Amino acid sequence: SMMKATAFIAMAGLAAAKSDGTGEPVRHYYTYLGDITPAESSVGWGSFQVNRNWYMDGFRIEGQTYQTGVFAHAPSSIVYDLSSRFTEFSGFVGLDDGSAEHETFQAVKSDCQNAKVVASVYVDGKIDGEPMVLQRTKGKFIHPFRVNLVQKQELRLTAQLLNADTSKCANNEGAEVAW
Repeated sequence: SMMKATAFIAMAGLAAAKSDGTGEPVRHYYTYLGDITPAESSVGWGSFQVNRNWYMDGFRIEGQTYQTGVFAHAPSSIVYDLSSRFTEFSGFVGLDDGSAEHETFQAVKSDCQNAKVVASVYVDGKIDGEPMVLQRTKGKFIHPFRVNLVQKQELRLTAQLLNADTSKCANNEGAEVAW
């Protein structure tokens, strides 16, 4: 359950500014993350998805619905070639409410609800900010972030499962990550 509010615009996106040559940006542009094709992506289960998870369009995190973003089941790594085109990366990263084990929405089973995933943002090979620990407890489902991308070449988004119980949670159920 990602978002209730229809006013929410984007799960994550990148801002860019066009300059008039004086160095002062004159117009700001916003690009949804899902509108950029990754240079490479690897996911722990299923496939990389844009503006949807495995069972529906959009995402649901902690009961809220989000319409845009990318889905990558942990452990995952997504790399974007920036070529100095963007000034900022901002949005949210969170755990989808549904289980990747099913073709229609079903909540992650109780044995797998305690999954902890660490999400990290790397810019030009260096981690930016603190890793964000995601878990299905109040206030921990979803984390906001804002990253400076001025003159940056590469963005890498990673998600690693911290506590896998593979005996109860096949395919790392519980580690369904949306950016």
